[in-house]
Amino acid sequence: MKETRVAERILSAINKNVAEKKWKCIIGNCKENAINSHIYQQNGILNNVAENGHLMEVKPIDVFKWQNKKFHEITNFKRIGITQAFSYPTLCNHHDTSIFLDIERHPINLNDYRNQVLFFSIGHFYLQNVRHKLYLIKKRGLQNHKF
Repeated sequence: MKETRVAERILSAINKNVAEKKWKCIIGNCKENAINSHIYQQNGILNNVAENGHLMEVKPIDVFKWQNKKFHEITNFKRIGITQAFSYPTLCNHHDTSIFLDIERHPINLNDYRNQVLFFSIGHFYLQNVRHKLYLIKKRGLQNHKF
């Protein structure tokens, strides 16, 4: 039981550290801090499905309540503001704006190959960001900790 509490505290500290960390832009040698870049267009799909400026997003429950629970039991739908929904610190403001400018303008030509590549890139940037965070966790030696 004591080991479980230690593991929960470690997970809570990791979660807090990741949430508060100032991440750098993932583009090349850019040294600017990343902003919360949306994996879906805020001025496109998110605005169209939002209700009163809010969306529902799957979020984990408090790590101290994870014991003996399955994945579907440790997540909840939470109401979240559209500016924070489906967004992750991946790109700085300059790169987020300049790279995706063509698909932020309306009307969007979905038949344009460049625009299709940009939509694909959004998912790629998100996955690259997740991989980088997992790498940092492993680098700190936490993957060897027994939970």
